[in-house]
Amino acid sequence: MEKTPDKFKTHLLPLARIKKIMKSDEDVRMIGAEAPVLFAKACELFIIEITLRSWLHTEEGKRRTLQKSDIAQCIVNTDIYDFLIDVIPREEFTKNELLKKGTNIINSNMAGQYGNQGVNINQSLMQNNMMGNNN
Repeated sequence: MEKTPDKFKTHLLPLARIKKIMKSDEDVRMIGAEAPVLFAKACELFIIEITLRSWLHTEEGKRRTLQKSDIAQCIVNTDIYDFLIDVIPREEFTKNELLKKGTNIINSNMAGQYGNQGVNINQSLMQNNMMGNNN
């Protein structure tokens, strides 16, 4: 396999911006030259992955335009994106999506938005899970 150093010289994401984000943490003082390059590539791969998964939801809706709701649905339906749940606007969630995903989303999102109503839904789900009832 031949090495292609030119692959790392062209970046789709600006390295200066990535470095600025990295330095936003006050504990980070120095950043090696290779670190922003690796972060740029990781970000590219992440964007491609989440776009492809979101596109599946676009096609399910028989549309040709990727929308914010497709990305939100991708995040809700994919366990590896659970760390992004709090980033999605709450209006993007439907009740069925929340019930499918489980009690963690209801705790962090609905309980904050709907107060006791979210907690009641959460308690009901926990009771159903304990009794072995799956909706």
